Amino acid sequence: MTPPAHHADPGADAGLFDLPIPHQRPHDAPPATQPGPSTGAGYVPTNDLVLVRDVLERAEGFGYVLIGEHQQVWRRRVRGGPHVDRAPVVEANAVHQLLDRGFLALGAVRPVRHGRHETAATSVLLTATARARLRRWHIHPPEVTTNPTAYRTHH
Repeated sequence: MTPPAHHADPGADAGLFDLPIPHQRPHDAPPATQPGPSTGAGYVPTNDLVLVRDVLERAEGFGYVLIGEHQQVWRRRVRGGPHVDRAPVVEANAVHQLLDRGFLALGAVRPVRHGRHETAATSVLLTATARARLRRWHIHPPEVTTNPTAYRTHH
């Protein structure tokens, strides 16, 4: 059986499985998500310093783990504990962004639980650079340029 014929766009290159890939001009809009080099997960980057500070503080406190092939971000309920809950999307995006920028790092694989399900998860660790940034932010908080009520989760 032969695969269906694809009508190639004359301004396109052949991509995976010889499907056309249109050329992107430099002034075209970037994709909504960016693939991260450390995790490979796509995320929407943020400039919200309140969100970034909250994520770094949670990483230092209870912690995060990554689960599965798509590196889904989950929050630990208790520091070092096995029980986890799914992180909100904006928080998960910030975790992937901070991993890719070197403020968070991947740690050991540990078993975690959600309800009656158990699986292996990769720990997310705070780097020394991030700890120093948090100490500075406790002395001199970052100026909030976004709506501080737009992002809120329970700590």
